[in-house]
Amino acid sequence: MKFRARHLLLSALLLCLFQSSSARAWDPLQKARRAAEKAGEKLKQGDSKAAIENYARAQAYRPQDPDYRMGMGEALYADGDLKGAMSQFLAASSSDDPQQDQQALYNAGNVALAKKDPAQALSLYQKALLAGKPSPNLLHNLELAQRLLEKQKEEKQKSDQKQNEDQKGDQKQDQKQQQQDQGQGKDQEQNQSKDSKSQQQKNSQQDQKQQEQSGNSQQNEQGKQDEQKKHKQQEQQSAEQDSTMQQPARPDSTQAAMSDSMATKVGVMSPAEALRLLNALDHDEEELRRSIQRRLRKTENKSKHDW
Repeated sequence: MKFRARHLLLSALLLCLFQSSSARAWDPLQKARRAAEKAGEKLKQGDSKAAIENYARAQAYRPQDPDYRMGMGEALYADGDLKGAMSQFLAASSSDDPQQDQQALYNAGNVALAKKDPAQALSLYQKALLAGKPSPNLLHNLELAQRLLEKQKEEKQKSDQKQNEDQKGDQKQDQKQQQQDQGQGKDQEQNQSKDSKSQQQKNSQQDQKQQEQSGNSQQNEQGKQDEQKKHKQQEQQSAEQDSTMQQPARPDSTQAAMSDSMATKVGVMSPAEALRLLNALDHDEEELRRSIQRRLRKTENKSKHDW
């Protein structure tokens, strides 16, 4: 009895130990499931931040679970993190479930459309179309991506064409501006040349004026000197005339002879006496004076006899 009781007790203990270890082994799965369920509830409520936190806890227990990745992608998309959402959806598309892969690729295509990348969205929709049976939403979004891509190409072509036209217009404007600048440069050069010529003319006129003024000054100075010289000469001549007037004039022999001959006319002279008187002009003044005195005395004596 004692042996059997011990055996039963040991069996009970072993069973308890097995149940305890088994419960601990299943606990992470329960925690991940509970965190994912809570994240889904928060996402429906619009609390994307709380949903992201709970999906992060679930992924900590089950990092490779595609369901948790899909949930995390949806929470990140709702929160505006398009890059993070794209990464989660692409990771979830590598599962062994074609339907799961198609849904993940479809969601990734929607993220590409939100990023305004229709080329990437079209590629993802095409992959989703090959992964399984197409859904109406998938076909609609695929057509939408094609239209957006065509529109984007057309806009790009128009933008490139406009840019080329703008560049050509800018080039023309630059050329026109360069021509204007060159014209202004030529005008400035011409103006500078005109200014230089005008300045040279002014300088030449000033120099000429200065030379004329200098010449006039010299002429005036020379005139003054000449005037002073002339005035001095006049003063000298006037002084000489004054001195001449002060001194008694010395009669010329011819004039004296004529005066004497005129004086002799008072009396009566014979032709012979007149001839002698003329001949006496060749003698010197003293001789002439004496001759005239003698003639006068003789004439006086003769006139006395006539009386």
